[in-house]
Amino acid sequence: MGRRLAVRKVLRLARELRFVNYVVLISLSLSAIGFALYLLYIPSTVVLMEGFVWLVEALTFFGLLITFRIAVSKAVFYGARYEIFRTESFAVIIVAIAAGAITLFNIVHAFEGMGEGHLTPITVSSYLLASAAISYVLSRKTKSILERRKILSLTVKTVEEKLSLDVVFEAGAGIAILASNIIFMPIIENIAAIIMGFYVIIGLILIAKDAFLNLIGIGVPKLINKTRREVFSIIRRTTFFKPRRVRITSLGSFAEAEIWLEARPDLTLNEAYRHSVTIAREVIRRVGRVIRAIVIIIPQLRKSLVKQRTPIRYQKVYPRQYKEKIVKSKVKAFKKSEGVAFQKSRSKAKTIRPSSSMKTRSKGEEH
Repeated sequence: MGRRLAVRKVLRLARELRFVNYVVLISLSLSAIGFALYLLYIPSTVVLMEGFVWLVEALTFFGLLITFRIAVSKAVFYGARYEIFRTESFAVIIVAIAAGAITLFNIVHAFEGMGEGHLTPITVSSYLLASAAISYVLSRKTKSILERRKILSLTVKTVEEKLSLDVVFEAGAGIAILASNIIFMPIIENIAAIIMGFYVIIGLILIAKDAFLNLIGIGVPKLINKTRREVFSIIRRTTFFKPRRVRITSLGSFAEAEIWLEARPDLTLNEAYRHSVTIAREVIRRVGRVIRAIVIIIPQLRKSLVKQRTPIRYQKVYPRQYKEKIVKSKVKAFKKSEGVAFQKSRSKAKTIRPSSSMKTRSKGEEH
């Protein structure tokens, strides 16, 4: 049942990633327009670099799609090899490196053109501003996908952050070209390109850092803490066990939860197994990012066991276990009370029996 829930969750996310196909097609179209403008109309390095930006974006996002298609294949489902989702983080790092290389090339080109008095034609700004508008629309669309769903897709998040940085880069470059043509100062364009280039590189470093943390399993602290809080909340609301430790391991867009619980010492192995399976299935179903849950139940070793309240939510989710728990406690209390009463009657009989035997013995002596 847990495997089925995980597969359903992955397929739902794969359907949402169809939007990335449109991003790839739009990126290829804008890249072709940029190359055509450079070859046929304006031999400008800014236009050429913008064409390369869209081309690299199309290729890298296409690589992300291929990686995710492999991850959601049937072989992965049947083998439960969810670690392959970490390759999604590796692809994100490649995206950041490729985009950073292009941005550095633009910064170097801007430094080299600081002393030149050549103005870029003002018509180039229309291409850059149109690219910025398209990037903004795509960025808002991907952001709405992230906010609408419980599962935080690493691929969609990377697309959204990369498009947001592209908006800043393209809009700034277009405005700088307009300003330099109006004021007749080419240095404005170069200074704006250098500042925006460093801003984009800082954003790409942050993207690569988060992807690297997901790649090695540590995960982004904010997302890991949020997932841990959700797991703790579900355990407290739906079970009577005391959570000792919850460890979250990042698997790209998804995560694995290792849950340690403390139980009564008289809990049998069969009961512990049934409870662990039920809790794992409940965590996978309720926590959007968790795709695999491992529940470990250990006995409560303290001498004075604290009486724990059974929440109402537990009665609804696990009615049979709740009834068994109530019946067992009542039977145990009844046996205990009956045992005490039986011991009292036996002790009373022992105290009465010697006196009666003494009376019979004295009567025999009188006779």
